[in-house]
Amino acid sequence: MTQPAFPLICITKDKGLDLVPTEIYFSKVATSALADTSVYQDTFLFDKNGNVWTYQQVSDKFKNNFITKFLAKTFYNPILDAKVIWTNVGTYQIKDIQNKLKCCVDKDDDIITQFAEADVIKSSLDQATTFADILKVLNKYVFDPNEQELWEEQKSRPK
Repeated sequence: MTQPAFPLICITKDKGLDLVPTEIYFSKVATSALADTSVYQDTFLFDKNGNVWTYQQVSDKFKNNFITKFLAKTFYNPILDAKVIWTNVGTYQIKDIQNKLKCCVDKDDDIITQFAEADVIKSSLDQATTFADILKVLNKYVFDPNEQELWEEQKSRPK
């Protein structure tokens, strides 16, 4: 089975951003996501080897019928064990992912930019030359920020 090299940077159609450390991240799925497969559309995952992936989760316990779909959309939406079907949809260059990430920052509503200004994050992304560098930027400013360190860095910037 072909699958991506983890960790993955996930960018969704509405410019949401996530970091996927391992495949275990996809081991559970809500029934509503299985009932409405459009949730997987336009979600792209970028791996360290320069590949772009899409995915779909499936579950042996999911029964695709009217009752299940109806309940999932109303009040009974259980979490099921899932398997992932990966599809390699191409490759990317570092510049491609930098541009996509900067677009996410531009469209952000104070989630990505919660700990650092957009210009700081975008400038740091521009300086990245590898996937590992991009991960460091994202971890520093978005996923695993050290608030004290960022505060000191901000104070030292020219005004």
